[in-house]
Amino acid sequence: MAKLTCKLITELPSLMQHKELWERFHSNNNNATMCMNWYWISLWCRHYLTSTDKLHVQFWFDNHTLVAICPFYIKKRKWLSELRFIGTGENSPTEVCSEFQDFLIAPNYQAKVFKAVTASLFENSHFYSINIDIVLTDSHVALWLKQLMLAQWKLEQHDIGVRYLVPIESNQSEQISNIRSKTTRRQANKFSQEKNVTCNLVNTKEALEHTYQQLIQLHNKAWLQKGKRGAFTDQHFVCFHRDFTDAMLNSEQLIMFTLNIKDQAVATYYGVIENDVLYYYQSGIQYSSALPAVGTAMHIQAMDIARQKNVFLYDFMKGAKHSYKNKYRNSHTTVANYTLTKFPYSYLIKFDKLARKLKNALVKAQHTA
Repeated sequence: MAKLTCKLITELPSLMQHKELWERFHSNNNNATMCMNWYWISLWCRHYLTSTDKLHVQFWFDNHTLVAICPFYIKKRKWLSELRFIGTGENSPTEVCSEFQDFLIAPNYQAKVFKAVTASLFENSHFYSINIDIVLTDSHVALWLKQLMLAQWKLEQHDIGVRYLVPIESNQSEQISNIRSKTTRRQANKFSQEKNVTCNLVNTKEALEHTYQQLIQLHNKAWLQKGKRGAFTDQHFVCFHRDFTDAMLNSEQLIMFTLNIKDQAVATYYGVIENDVLYYYQSGIQYSSALPAVGTAMHIQAMDIARQKNVFLYDFMKGAKHSYKNKYRNSHTTVANYTLTKFPYSYLIKFDKLARKLKNALVKAQHTA
């Protein structure tokens, strides 16, 4: 049986030459998610890769057929280097929170890819930890990490929430009847009878620019009222998503809209369709508005749009077990962070993480002061 061969990409210009290959493989992969979209990956590299970071993207081939993509990069920390997925590892105030990333693997190749990746990474490793954040515990990468049996390496799993995935029903009435919470069902039914609400769906670049500014304003205002700093106060974050939403509009994957009462926006929604799933990413909500339960109204509207576009699933993405998302559907799909560290560097790595956590806390405190 022939071994898989690896094409290793270490420079961004080289990665950019693989756009068509990535997109074709991604579109045919059942576990492809929003945060594995080519534009999410490539734009993150353009906006967030530093001069000391090094791409380590692996394209695996069986003869000349692509069978897997492993989207790694090596991040240089103050003392040590760590292997990560592209889309993670930014400073906390600017992070885009890439969720549910994974290896992209063709059917029937998991075992061969696991073996090849292990051999390629650990025979001559130039890193002292592997940090894989916000992934599903049944994902390829999680299964790969958990089956490793390596001397001097220790794996830690930290469960951080669950995935809330809701099926899109055939009509709005059935959608509402399947909501778990009686209160949320009542709110959704009330919205379905509301006559004074209009929905403006973004379908032009001009509308995108206007609605994106509304999203920024509503989102930041809502968090400021809670005494916290909104994600859209950071210019790296704003610029990344301006470029990403533009790309998603061009590919007809962007779902962005406002709910309005008397021409006043009371909610702005930002989501992306990928692989027959509508991912809810961000929103801005004016809670003291004339529309009761505006958050519920916004999600019901988004599910209506998903239905019109023949999307099968609505992904609330990661949430705590007692999140408001639990009112729509229970979840048993765990989301976790994984850290694989090499002995005896584990204590130094933990110290580095603690130092960065304290630094990020100080930055947040300065912004909210």
